[in-house]
Amino acid sequence: MRTNLNYIDKIEILFRSIIVICLIKNQLIEYQLELANKTIQELQQKLLATNKQIVSKQTEKISKIELYEKQIERINNEITILYRKLESFEHELRIKTKDDQYYKCETYIERLEQQLRDTYYQIDDQNIYLLQIEQRITPLMKQTISLLNKIRVYYKKTIQNQINKLKVEYELKIFEQQDKQIQLNQSRNKEGFYFIKQFIH
Repeated sequence: MRTNLNYIDKIEILFRSIIVICLIKNQLIEYQLELANKTIQELQQKLLATNKQIVSKQTEKISKIELYEKQIERINNEITILYRKLESFEHELRIKTKDDQYYKCETYIERLEQQLRDTYYQIDDQNIYLLQIEQRITPLMKQTISLLNKIRVYYKKTIQNQINKLKVEYELKIFEQQDKQIQLNQSRNKEGFYFIKQFIH
């Protein structure tokens, strides 16, 4: 009878030990679960912060690209305006200079013709005197015509030189604007490539 009691006591002690061990293991599991939950929450917060940073950087990159595109559009408009101004100014210069110089030449020719008419009116009826006058007038007229031709050539060259100089100045301005446009295009493409690369990764 006593032997049976000892056996029962041992079994009871064994069961109690098992229960205690299970309780301890359960507490350890709960503690590990609590730590795991905290770790997950921290990771979620870090992930959320990282996503916010990525969105902020992406927004900043998009803003930069839009700014570059606006600058490029503005420079394109400036280049177009410069071309139009160049064409308009060249056209106006040709017309104005051409009209002024031809007017001066025609006025000079008319004045000479009037002088010739006045001279003829004052000529005596004697044939010898008339012949002498004509001989004097003919070389003078030839010289005058030659001089007028030289004047026309000179003014034509002068006008062309002014136009060429103006063209060079405007083309230099256009070249500078196109260079700025190329640099902005390169910067925009670089930013766009970096943005796409970040977005993919």
